[in-house]
Amino acid sequence: MLVLQAQCQDGSQSKGVNLQVNYKILTIPSVFIGVAEIPSPTVESLNSYLDKLLQDERRLSRADSLVGQIRHGEQLGLDPAHPTIDDFVLLLRKLSAEYITHFSQRTGQHFNKNRLIELESIRPVHSYACDYNPLHDHATKSIMGISTTCWTKVPPQIGDRRVGKDHVTGDLLDASGAHDGYLVFEFGKCDTMNTERLMPSQSIAVCPEVGKLLLFPSWLQRMVYPFFGDGERRTIAANFNGWEIDDNRVKVSKIG
Repeated sequence: MLVLQAQCQDGSQSKGVNLQVNYKILTIPSVFIGVAEIPSPTVESLNSYLDKLLQDERRLSRADSLVGQIRHGEQLGLDPAHPTIDDFVLLLRKLSAEYITHFSQRTGQHFNKNRLIELESIRPVHSYACDYNPLHDHATKSIMGISTTCWTKVPPQIGDRRVGKDHVTGDLLDASGAHDGYLVFEFGKCDTMNTERLMPSQSIAVCPEVGKLLLFPSWLQRMVYPFFGDGERRTIAANFNGWEIDDNRVKVSKIG
């Protein structure tokens, strides 16, 4: 409820009738990004598995099919059926199903058929100083695609210039390095006059944190800035298909 009080020319309150107006803001979303916190034991288990994988001479590089400019680290393939990551992959499927349900509820857009969530790919990215990912998106076999990313290792210098824990924009003036190592999403036009034009930002920079998991539509363009100094930024990224099915609900597929 918005109350409008009439005022005289001298600024004093008028004895006229106050106006009461029903007023609200209509939000028109551009994109939804899901955020989850992975328990520490799961992160430790994943890192233990990946540490062993890095020492395996039979490990497979996926760099030839990825745009990541990872010159000092590695981009590897993973077996989603391996017992160590089986629970993690199942969690990603369930969260993807929740994401689809949330999208439908928030937008009022309903699907003609329900969906079967199926893993298409999963891989770890081991990044070191100066490694980065250029602006890109992901293609999936199905039109509907969901991508995820989760950090299991983050160097301490990434994010140490934030104003607060929830600060995601940062002050980039004077070569501050506030976004070094950040993941950046781009989903529209961005320019310096957005605020004065009352245009919401169509870019968001997210600080990596150990155990933080993000879910988003595969079409969403993103990039990862390089960082400097010691340490590894370790990410596990995955893509999921959303196949049309005749069942009566969003389902999670079995491995294979």
